[in-house]
Amino acid sequence: MLTSFVQAGKNAPVENAGAKVTGFNSPDNLAQGPDGRLWIVEDNYLSDIYVAGKDNDKDGAADKVELFGSLKDPGAEISGIYFGKDPKSLFFNVQHPDKPKADGTWKITRR
Repeated sequence: MLTSFVQAGKNAPVENAGAKVTGFNSPDNLAQGPDGRLWIVEDNYLSDIYVAGKDNDKDGAADKVELFGSLKDPGAEISGIYFGKDPKSLFFNVQHPDKPKADGTWKITRR
């Protein structure tokens, strides 16, 4: 069965780049988080990271989708996401930023 697990306007916000409102558009990369949730990276205006919860009501869609974070640089994009052996560390790549020497792999650690 094919379903829309995450869909703008259904369980995620709609993007409006003209109004500078971030939302779900152009999903690009996926990772499974340490708790089993699905992490989604977008190649869109203000490249976003969303976290999709489980489908507890079995309708084929995530019951909850939350925005984890957005890049502030509209010229940059997140190009990958990964959780390592340490469940408190999230790695992601940033490319094409408007700032020199800002490409790289970044790490966010939860305390």
